[in-house]
Amino acid sequence: MLKRLPLAVIMVALAGCASLQPAEPTGHRNTPHGTADAWSRPTATATRARPTATAVSPRWSVVGNSGSGGSLVDVVATTAHDAWAVGYHIEVDPSIMRWSGGRWRDVRAPEGAKPAAAVVATSPGEVWVFDHTAHAWRWNGTGWTSMGGQDGRWVSSATASGPDDVWVAGSTTSEPRRAFVGRWSGGRWSESELPAGVSTIYGISATSPDDVWAITQAAVLHWDGRAWTALTMGDPGFPALGVPGPPWPGDGTPPLSLRDVDAVSPNEVWAVGTVTTGTGAAEPVALRFDGDRWTALDVPAHPDHAGRTIPAAFSAVTADGRGGFWAAAVHPVSILHYARDGGWTDEGISPKPGADPIATALARVPGGDRVFAVGGNPGYDEDGSGWIWARSP
Repeated sequence: MLKRLPLAVIMVALAGCASLQPAEPTGHRNTPHGTADAWSRPTATATRARPTATAVSPRWSVVGNSGSGGSLVDVVATTAHDAWAVGYHIEVDPSIMRWSGGRWRDVRAPEGAKPAAAVVATSPGEVWVFDHTAHAWRWNGTGWTSMGGQDGRWVSSATASGPDDVWVAGSTTSEPRRAFVGRWSGGRWSESELPAGVSTIYGISATSPDDVWAITQAAVLHWDGRAWTALTMGDPGFPALGVPGPPWPGDGTPPLSLRDVDAVSPNEVWAVGTVTTGTGAAEPVALRFDGDRWTALDVPAHPDHAGRTIPAAFSAVTADGRGGFWAAAVHPVSILHYARDGGWTDEGISPKPGADPIATALARVPGGDRVFAVGGNPGYDEDGSGWIWARSP
């Protein structure tokens, strides 16, 4: 799915995992906006019993590379023989790649496009690419058509709810920042009013024009066809996540940072991110909406260290089509699978030797168990690189 925040922005937002201030969208991941290792690792051992992820031989391997000096930030798969990945080169040029069942190849970017921030498919033959300044281009099978855009916006995510119904989300560029959701429908752009106090939307996913979900740092938002409603940490019905409060310590910022959402149906929505617990540990978060309420899953313990969670955070999620999901983990980079029966599997990943990349987006190929992941090496110069991984079915 898509729908991700720039890589460096995610890293900065999770720096220390103690304050978790709202991140500033920069329009592309992996820019010189913070330290190269700002994702926090767990600092304390959890005491509650946890499930243990079964470790298996890595099922993920590198299948594509966008070249040095860039990163890939989003991916979408339309059929068993068609997928797209987008990102940027050297912080200023868009990078667009396409898979046609063989290998990943570069696609000429639209004229005038800035670094790409999101890609979404409305049909197997039609793909939309958004640059980080909220301008859009549509691929019709042979070329690009400009679809205009909304000035004064930074893009972090996009989704489609129909053949001619596309949503894009992020924040405004002016201070004070506020979140925005733009919608292309009926041949024009419109913007809907959001609940007060929402500064940035990090992910958006739709099952229909009347069932759209979005995530902010510590809240989930829902569009029912008429208006947006919000449920946030501390509200009745939102999982407690083992964290006391509110009120929250310090400046009162909730210690939660949601980073991705995948809406499968009105009865199945997944959201992932990270939380700083009462022990001071940064732990991954996985939430599920079952049509009635949100619940938090017990994340697994490290196979070699009972009681210690495997990653510090989940950065991306995609449903498996069978009531479970895959989630991208950081530090160490890995892909975990959660099955409908509650079992966890650590499927590993094959990074470049000596590197600790971050996978920022996942997309399952429709009708099967092949999945693509994209991301990058958190470097800020020509040593950075955009990677594409594939899961062996």
